[in-house]
Amino acid sequence: MMEDMLEGAFCSGLLSLDRMMHPWEKMDLTETTYRYLFPPIKDGKVSLRHGAVIGLPECGKTEMINDIAIHFRDHYGEGRVNIVFCDWLQDALDNMDSKPIQLLIVDDAVKKANSRKSGGNADDTADYFNIRHVFEAKARTRTGAIILIYIAQRFKSLDIVFRNAMYLWFKTSTIDPDDRDIIIKYIGASTYQDLKELSARMYYHHDDSAKDHSIVFLPLEDKTGIFTTTMQPRIITMVGQQEIKTIDEVFSFDRAKFIENMMKEERWKRPARCYQLKDNGLTYDQIALDPIVMDGKDSISKTRIAQLIAQVRGELALRSGTAYEAWKAQQLTKAGLDVRHDGKRGQPDISTIDPSNGNKRYYSCKCFEFDRELRIARKELEPEILAAIRGKGQVVLSVWNLWDMREQEVTYEPARVPETIVMRPLTN
Repeated sequence: MMEDMLEGAFCSGLLSLDRMMHPWEKMDLTETTYRYLFPPIKDGKVSLRHGAVIGLPECGKTEMINDIAIHFRDHYGEGRVNIVFCDWLQDALDNMDSKPIQLLIVDDAVKKANSRKSGGNADDTADYFNIRHVFEAKARTRTGAIILIYIAQRFKSLDIVFRNAMYLWFKTSTIDPDDRDIIIKYIGASTYQDLKELSARMYYHHDDSAKDHSIVFLPLEDKTGIFTTTMQPRIITMVGQQEIKTIDEVFSFDRAKFIENMMKEERWKRPARCYQLKDNGLTYDQIALDPIVMDGKDSISKTRIAQLIAQVRGELALRSGTAYEAWKAQQLTKAGLDVRHDGKRGQPDISTIDPSNGNKRYYSCKCFEFDRELRIARKELEPEILAAIRGKGQVVLSVWNLWDMREQEVTYEPARVPETIVMRPLTN
C-alpha cells in the first residue's frame, strides 16, 4: 500500500529545482546589487567598483545602463555624480571631473582596444589600473568613488582584466558555444537555461518585456539571481568619438590642407611653416633652425616665432569660423528650429526661434584651435547680447575646437554673460 501511495504522490523521474520553482521566481538581487554598487564616501579613500554587461544586440543593454545611471543620480544627488557614456576607456578618463562620484560607462567596448587581441589592450589595461590616480589628479582629492561598467556583446571578447568584474550582468544567452561554456562556469547550467528562455522571448517571440530582466552574478559572494530595470527617459549621452555619429553631422575643416595652401602664399609662407613645425612637435629652438623660417637671416627669436604662429591661428579661426557658422545653421535647421543666418557685421551670427514654445536664442559661433584654457571676452558676444535683450531671448556661445574636433556650448541670460568666458578642451 505504501508503494501505491508513493507512486500516486510523485511523478516519475527526478524532481529538479527548476520543476519546483519557475525560473523568474528565483532570488531577486536588484536591491542587493544596488546596495553593493553604492559605496559610502569616506574621507581619504577613492573606492573603485567594476561591472560588465553582456548581451546580444537589441536586448536593452543601453536602457538598463540608463536606469542604473538614474539610480546613481537619485542616490547621491545630481550635483555629485558625473556620468560619462563612451566607447573607449581613454574617453572615459578624459571626461572625468571633480565630482565625488564618477560613473564611467564604456559601451560596445570591443570596438576599441578592450578586446583580447594580443597587445591591443595594453594601454587600456594600464589606464584601468591607474584610474583612481587619474581621478585624484583631476579632482585634486583622495575622496570619492569610481564605478566603471563595460558593455559588450560577447563575454569572451572582453579581456580578462575587464571581465574580471565585481558585478556581472547577463542580458541574453549566446550563439557561440565557447562563450556559452565560459558563462555557464560563472552562473551554472540551470541559470543559463533560464537565460536562453529569456533570449527566446526577445528574439523569437518578440516580447519586449523580457528586456526588463537579466541575470546578475555577484562573484565575491557567489550569488546569482534576477536583476530588473525599467524604461526611463534617457539621461546618458555618448561622448568621445561617438558623440556625433553621421558624416553630415560632423563639422569638417581640413586644417593640414589649409596650412599647405597658406605656404603657397608668399606673405604666409614663414608663419605657416612655423605653425606646421610646431604642430609636428618641434620645439621653438628647432623651428628657429629651419631654412624657410630663417629666411636668410642669422637667427629668429622665440618671441617672433610665437607671433608668427599666433598670426596663423588667427587666420585659421577667421576662415574656419565662417564655415563652422554655416554648418551650425544647417544643424539647427535640421533640429526643427526657425533659423536666420545672415552673418552681417553687428548682427548675431545665428538667430533661432523654437516653433514649439517660441523660445529665442542668439548664437555666437566661433572656431578655434586650443589645447589649453581659452578666454573669450564678453564684448565679442555684443551683437548677440543686444539682440537677446531686445528679443527677450538667450545668448549661446558655440565653439568648435579644431584641436580635438569637439563642440562646446554655453547658454546665458543676456544680463548674466560674464566679462570673460573661460573654455577648456574636452579632451586632455
